[in-house]
Amino acid sequence: ASLNPFIDLSRVGVKGLSYGGYGSTRAMLLFPDFFHVNVSYVGPHDFAHLGSPVSNERFFWNSDDKDQVAEYYKIISNTILVERLKGKLFLIWGEIDENVPSNNIFIMLQSLLDADADFESLIVPNNPHAVYHPSVIKREFRYFHDHLRNDRTQSEREN
Repeated sequence: ASLNPFIDLSRVGVKGLSYGGYGSTRAMLLFPDFFHVNVSYVGPHDFAHLGSPVSNERFFWNSDDKDQVAEYYKIISNTILVERLKGKLFLIWGEIDENVPSNNIFIMLQSLLDADADFESLIVPNNPHAVYHPSVIKREFRYFHDHLRNDRTQSEREN
């Protein structure tokens, strides 16, 4: 931003899909003063309840010690960070996601509700892990527009 004056660090958005949905949400929760808006598609926010360990083990180290494994999964879960949420969060999932089971969706939603966090969510009917629907894409763009636009700059452009 110091080299490019057109970059406004007071309006930073991030998005991700699948592991990127997990990562974009984690970034927003770890750095709540930097990331202001996040659209997270089909993120596996709690790997302990993801289902098949095959999907987890390829990304994360685990030992044979069940207590150590449980502690590790707790540390990497986004659910333990939801009280840090400051910005605008929009979570999107496909109803028939074959990769991130619906129990994972509801674990994250419950954690956000328990933290009394302000967020939006959308479960897209009849959509798999690769959520794609033109209406959803429009909602994503509108969400970023509504929460990141600079009204002062916008009014100056119109005049």
